[in-house]
Amino acid sequence: AGASLSATGLLLSAFGWRGAALVLGIVSAGALPLALRSAGGSGTTSDGKARLDPAVLRDGAVVRNILAYTGHAWELYVVRGWLAAFLAGVLTARGLDETSASATGSQWAALMAGVGAVGVFLGGWLSDSLGRARTALLLAFLSGVISLFFGFLGVGSWVLLVVVGCLYGVFISADSAVYSTAITELAAPEKLGSAQAFQA
Repeated sequence: AGASLSATGLLLSAFGWRGAALVLGIVSAGALPLALRSAGGSGTTSDGKARLDPAVLRDGAVVRNILAYTGHAWELYVVRGWLAAFLAGVLTARGLDETSASATGSQWAALMAGVGAVGVFLGGWLSDSLGRARTALLLAFLSGVISLFFGFLGVGSWVLLVVVGCLYGVFISADSAVYSTAITELAAPEKLGSAQAFQA
């Protein structure tokens, strides 16, 4: 997500929003043949057919982990959806023209989303020490607290907004590792692939 926001910011100034959307669309379309080629021959059983087993959803712990991961993903992608627009709005209010504000806001949003990669390692490390559930709850609390006041930071110091935005990026990404690891510990070994597929 950070790379796409950064690319958008770079392309907006040169090509406008239509040109940026076209370039990014072409790049995205180019990924399809690569994905198909790299997936060839994987995911088969001894009889050559992979099967999704819905019976894995009878396990309450697995279902709770999947639902928690769904909430995490919802928060992550919602924030990534509005963050660049919010920053562009703040920059427009501070005097930048709309195109410059959109390009610059995308670049700062890319930084905030990109530091989330650090959060994934942090979340994994914490969950090894504190336990999966405690870490997930702590990270949800921290990102939730920031989400309650982050919008108000738009009228204050830009430096404070960026620092808190980077912390937000860390906290909303950090529980990815927690849920991804937990599903491997909760699902029965013969149903692990199905549990991971449902979570994905």
